[in-house]
Amino acid sequence: MKSHPHYSNLKYLMRDYVKIIVKPITDGTGLSYALLRNRQSPLKAKVMVSHAWDESIQQFVEAIERSKEEGPFWVCAFSIYQNNDDTKGVTIGGQLGSDPEYGPFATVLRGVDLMLAVLTAECDIYTRLWYAH
Repeated sequence: MKSHPHYSNLKYLMRDYVKIIVKPITDGTGLSYALLRNRQSPLKAKVMVSHAWDESIQQFVEAIERSKEEGPFWVCAFSIYQNNDDTKGVTIGGQLGSDPEYGPFATVLRGVDLMLAVLTAECDIYTRLWYAH
């Protein structure tokens, strides 16, 4: 992953990475970064990666590498269209839906072999609301 050109600044926080890299690449497409990159041959996730948006990309990548797990990985930052684009009929709220039981997180969890939690000292992912679900 480290040699990929989009990982040129591994110091970015995930939230900054999405804003500076992911959103411009996917803007106007109505597609998530993962689907845009793999649209010719979409991948079925084997591992769901749960993370906070306040870790650096470097910590995120290193945590996945340390896990020794093999993907395909489902990462919400890359698997949900982040541009909230009403003109394309794709909003984040629309993708998440009104019932978490049928939203993307629960749907992915039902279909993967494993959930990998990326833990860092910068933030506590267990404070995120969907974990209560």
